[in-house]
Amino acid sequence: VRSPLHPNRAACPAPRAEFRRGRLATTDMAENDAWQNAMLDWDVDDKVGRFASWAKWIKHDLRIQTIAWLLASVAVLGPDNSWLCWPGLVEVLVPAPEDHERCVSHVVAGWLLASLTTIGWATGCLQLLFTFEQRAMTFAPWSLLVFCNIQKPAVGSVIFFDGCDGRSYVRRVSSVSINGAVQTVGDLPGTPEDRHLYSADGSARWLDDHSVRGIMVAGPFSLQSVFALVAVAMAVAPAATLAYLVTSQPFLASWCFVILRFLITFGTHAVT
Repeated sequence: VRSPLHPNRAACPAPRAEFRRGRLATTDMAENDAWQNAMLDWDVDDKVGRFASWAKWIKHDLRIQTIAWLLASVAVLGPDNSWLCWPGLVEVLVPAPEDHERCVSHVVAGWLLASLTTIGWATGCLQLLFTFEQRAMTFAPWSLLVFCNIQKPAVGSVIFFDGCDGRSYVRRVSSVSINGAVQTVGDLPGTPEDRHLYSADGSARWLDDHSVRGIMVAGPFSLQSVFALVAVAMAVAPAATLAYLVTSQPFLASWCFVILRFLITFGTHAVT
């Protein structure tokens, strides 16, 4: 097709231009969709990060945990604690005329053990950690690890430390310096170096000993074994077990009571 103004010059066909414009528009739409999806992912990650930071602040704030311990102690040791006194195998196998006094002693024993656990957490000497995912260590997800901070880490020991990004990590010690700093490594093959966890720019070659929260002294215990242990304790001495769980895990116990109350209310209305 020749141009009417310049007969010797071929005119650009309109469908070709429309195709180019359509292709550019499609590319722009794809880029916009990708950008919006990326922004959505950033928003989700940001929300998850804020929730994790909020939950971690509640868990590690000493004032909140102290208030929760006081409220739980009032609920456990107060005059209206008859909901704790359930007969167990101890009462069935070894009956006694003073069942109320035995229940009180069990409640006090459970509360005392939970209070010692809370004191150990508050002083940094005892840490109970649940692993949720498997990234660098061979521990199965949802495993319970017990850490103590009463000795210095050595080569080969498993430690629990705070990274520069505000998260907590479990690694094995590969080297220890003279001043107590450590270098860590993961047990899984192909695990990247941990230097990016020591400092934001990755320049630090050693992890400061103040970032180490504890050394693993027991575990890993699977979630099934933990539930089995709790079930056995509930069957043997339910009063002491309930007192320990309510005092040591007040937030979790509150959620469980709310859910149980809802189920009881819903079941009562469904039957009537």
